[in-house]
Amino acid sequence: MAQRKRRRSSQAQAALVQNLVVPRYEAHFSSLFLPSIPNDVITVLDVSCGTGHISERIAATLPPHASLIGLDPDAGLVEEADRNRKDARIQYLVGAAEHLEFEDESFDLVVGNLAVPTFEDAPRAMREIRRVLRPGCVFFLTSQLEGSWIELFDMFDESAVRRTNRTLRTRVHAERARDPGPDVLRSIARDAGFLSVQVEETSFPLTFESAHSMIENPLVQHVCKERFVRISDGDPEPLLAEAARSLDTYAGGGPIAVSIHAGMVTGVKA
Repeated sequence: MAQRKRRRSSQAQAALVQNLVVPRYEAHFSSLFLPSIPNDVITVLDVSCGTGHISERIAATLPPHASLIGLDPDAGLVEEADRNRKDARIQYLVGAAEHLEFEDESFDLVVGNLAVPTFEDAPRAMREIRRVLRPGCVFFLTSQLEGSWIELFDMFDESAVRRTNRTLRTRVHAERARDPGPDVLRSIARDAGFLSVQVEETSFPLTFESAHSMIENPLVQHVCKERFVRISDGDPEPLLAEAARSLDTYAGGGPIAVSIHAGMVTGVKA
C-alpha cells in the first residue's frame, strides 16, 4: 500500500487543535474511555496523542513510577505536546501505529483518541497494538462513526443531483463511507486477535449561528478540510458556498446543528 504523505501542522494549527478542537470536539470522544482507565497500570502508549491533552490526563491518574509514551504521525502536533508537557514521565514521539518501534508486550495499556481515522492500514495497526500489549491488558480506541456530518453530506449530494454530476455524487458517497460503523470496529479488533471486544457509542451536536458560520468555523475547517477537498476534487469553495446557501434556506438563516456520532472500541489481549 502506498504511504500517505504525513501531515505536519504549523504551530498555529497545533494551537488551534489544543485550544478549540480538543475541548469542543475531541473531548466528546475521549469521554467514552477516560472513566474506564485503570489507575494501576505502569506503562501506557497513546497512539494518537495529538497535542498531548489525553496523555496528560491519563498520566495524572497513574502511580508515581508509571510512564507514558505519546505517539502521533503529525510532527507539528507532537512539538505542541512537548511544549505543553507538564508531566516529566511522558515522552512524545513522532510515529505511526502501523510501525510501532517497541518490544513485544511492552505496555499495560494502549489508548488512541480519534486514532482509527489516522490509520493508513487499520488491520496492521491493530495487530501492532496487540503485539506491544501485555497479556490480559486492554486497549481503547475511538473513531468518528458513519452518519457524522450527515446534514452537510446531504447538501453536497443535493448539489450533485442538481448539477446531474454523477462523478461528484460518487465522491460524496465514497467520503461518507470512510467513517466506519460499529461492526467494522468490532471486526478489526477481533480479526487482530483481541477478546471481549466491545463497542460503545454516543452522539452529540455541533451548533453554529448559521450555515455560513459553520463552513467558515476553524474547527470545521480543521476536521473536514481534507474531506472537502476530496469531494470537490481540488477546489471546495464553490461547493461549500452552495451547501451553505441550501442549509441556510432550510434553517431560515438561523442556528444550525450537525450530528456527530462517536464510537469507542475496546478489547483484551489473551
